Amino acid sequence: MVEPTFELKGARRTLPGGTSILQGIDLAVHPGESIAVVGRSGSGKSTLLAGLGLLSSFDHGSHFRLVGKDVQRMRERQSARLRARSIGFVLQNSGLIDHLSAMENVRMPLLHSRLVSPQRAKALAADALARMGIAHLARRRPAKVSGGERQRIAIARALAINPRLILADEPTGALDEHTGQVVLAEMLSRVREAAASLVVVTHDHEVAGQMDRVFRLEHGTLRQLQGLTR
Repeated sequence: MVEPTFELKGARRTLPGGTSILQGIDLAVHPGESIAVVGRSGSGKSTLLAGLGLLSSFDHGSHFRLVGKDVQRMRERQSARLRARSIGFVLQNSGLIDHLSAMENVRMPLLHSRLVSPQRAKALAADALARMGIAHLARRRPAKVSGGERQRIAIARALAINPRLILADEPTGALDEHTGQVVLAEMLSRVREAAASLVVVTHDHEVAGQMDRVFRLEHGTLRQLQGLTR
């Protein structure tokens, strides 16, 4: 049986003041699988995404394995290395650095991961841009391209390191309907081709309905919505 890309068991997150945000999340996602997490603002979706992205930690006693590694036992430097090498992020506002070109934005995580030489990083970044159909934008800065093109650059950046896990926070929220559909289709195609796993946080049920499974996060607990699965 194929090992999950990540597995959560009893994952909890409590704020310093004692407010409980996540109350025992159980979730496993396999290679090539996409899921959506929906829920009201303040329900804990961003907290869950940050935990999965190793940007914050779940409470002591939570079980979290990512690409076969016990994250809860890792030191900060180890988790930072795992994040740089295994996780790609796609944000609603693209999260691109304004003063860098598209090529430089896509190449940056490759250099940060220290897995490849600067020359190889440039080649991989060029390939990622080409796969997204935007090789001609390599030298342009984010302010000089459209919203859809910025999201394509952001997806190219997320996929360039060949991540095992892609985390997308409202990836089509700032786009018109047609552009959003095109960008989402491109991302799903690449995810399945690379046997990565995709977690999308969204308020858009049309976006959620294109994922393999859909979950609602409410009152700190996660439950699967049968009616929205494909």
